[in-house]
Amino acid sequence: NKLIDCITPARKKLTRVESASSSTMITKASPLPCIEPTQCFVSSKAYDFRLSSSSNGAVRGTTNRESCEEWTLVINDDKTTCLVSTKHGRRLSCGADGDVFTVSEDGKDDDRLKDGWDRWRFESCKSGLTLVSVAHGKRLGCDDKKGIYAFNAEGLAEDWMVWTIDFASGELCFLSSPLHDVRVHCNPFGKLSLSKAFGGWEVWRFIETGDGTGSVYLESWTHRKKFLASSSDGNVYISKEAERKDAEKWTIVKPPKAEGGSLGAGVVFRSVATGKMLGTDGKRLCTDDDIDVSEIWQLDSAHRGVFFLSNLGMDCRAGSRPESGNPPFGTFTTKNRRSWEGWLVEESEDGSVTLKSDAHGRYLATDENGGILMSVTSGEGGIWWAEPSQRKDGKGIVLVSDFNKRVLICTKDGHLATAPAESEETANEWCLEPCVPSSLTGPQLGALCAAGAVTVACAAAMPFAVMGALGSVGFASEGIVAGSAAASMMSAEAVASGGTIAAGGLVATCQSIGAAGLGAAGLTAAVGGGALLGGSVSAAAVAGSGVLGSEESACGSINTDGSDPVIKRPFCAWRSW
Repeated sequence: NKLIDCITPARKKLTRVESASSSTMITKASPLPCIEPTQCFVSSKAYDFRLSSSSNGAVRGTTNRESCEEWTLVINDDKTTCLVSTKHGRRLSCGADGDVFTVSEDGKDDDRLKDGWDRWRFESCKSGLTLVSVAHGKRLGCDDKKGIYAFNAEGLAEDWMVWTIDFASGELCFLSSPLHDVRVHCNPFGKLSLSKAFGGWEVWRFIETGDGTGSVYLESWTHRKKFLASSSDGNVYISKEAERKDAEKWTIVKPPKAEGGSLGAGVVFRSVATGKMLGTDGKRLCTDDDIDVSEIWQLDSAHRGVFFLSNLGMDCRAGSRPESGNPPFGTFTTKNRRSWEGWLVEESEDGSVTLKSDAHGRYLATDENGGILMSVTSGEGGIWWAEPSQRKDGKGIVLVSDFNKRVLICTKDGHLATAPAESEETANEWCLEPCVPSSLTGPQLGALCAAGAVTVACAAAMPFAVMGALGSVGFASEGIVAGSAAASMMSAEAVASGGTIAAGGLVATCQSIGAAGLGAAGLTAAVGGGALLGGSVSAAAVAGSGVLGSEESACGSINTDGSDPVIKRPFCAWRSW
């Protein structure tokens, strides 16, 4: 699958902080999160159905909560939004006569795409959001027979023109008990257990409920509609309900200080329905009223900091050789995505990054002559700056050596090298693909086939977006910057939600990452998995988009004292909460 740019690069260079020497201590920043493209359900406020699309372009209301009702939000440079069907890869569009349909991106509907019929603007109202066609100025509406139309956007929005957003994607994490060194596991049959592994079945999707409480749903990454739930008797189970309820809601907080000492580093999961805490004895899960070390959990991003370093110009991955290689600990490029192509990316507090081979433990570095080598330590030559591409149509990042100010490139014959920083070739552009674990090995898949249990869960959803570069639009560590695009987003969302910034909303997600200090180097990432995402769908998510069009003043604020649940994001950065 082709790599897709997930964040529009800023058009100005990031300020670099010069390193003092190779002996300078590098302080690591918070880990980079693994965040999926922003997928959601769009539900009618007046009627009990959701916006749905079909492969032939028809749009109507349905109540199935299936993939045909999921939409991916794609943010355009002009801050308008495209809603792309996750299943069919078609864009929601509106004609001049008010007809609503979807158009493809394969060239058959070029005229309608050029006219901007697929671009929408979110506007807030007292009871939710309205979607206004940018091309025709019409509001998206519906009737009680599940018909979808567009009407002139004049006067106050009626209920049948009001929509709500229900998130279907989120942050991907492992949920580990440090006491027993086990992870919560949901097997191919949907059975809940504990495991020592770090595989796909141990990855959980943290979906914001968006109800303003900071609570989340925990959905098995390789299953759809399988949520971690609890009952009043302390039982923990997998819920298969189509409609998510309080039994599947959890709040995540740091544990209180215990008398006589600490309970250990980690977080606590509290059931919204029962108020009990999630715990384990190492063999099974349960909930309890009291908090002790068995209720402490640690969260790691699904990629565990490991990425494939892909060159956009040559469509290849950078890799490293073992000591027995020729040359020993040398570098190479390949079309593969295997263990030798995995790089542990660590960001420092000053925004610089290091790239360490996950398989061989050595750092990608450069010498005074610009040559590429694998170093035992990061030193001066192993420190890099990730900057947005300066090309007009650039989509990736440029890796600039802090040592000699040269950029990492892939030559035409497939070798890694460096070039002067002024060079603006596509061979200079890179992207970081999250290295997310697969769920099934070949023998496991064969066993499932024999058992007749192969479902869509057997196809592991592969890389997703990692967000960064939020500071340039006003999401800073000290809070929302006044007068910025971020401030406009906060204002609109506060009005839409009745005076609060809802956890899981666009502002909450962006500000939480900005507040944690992530993406200071302007890191971008690209996503594959086009088939599972419904075709060539951008993973733009919501970074710095100003997607809500309201200009009303803010009715709420984001606390920066740590008490607001919105600040407790991303989850993999819980150590910095």
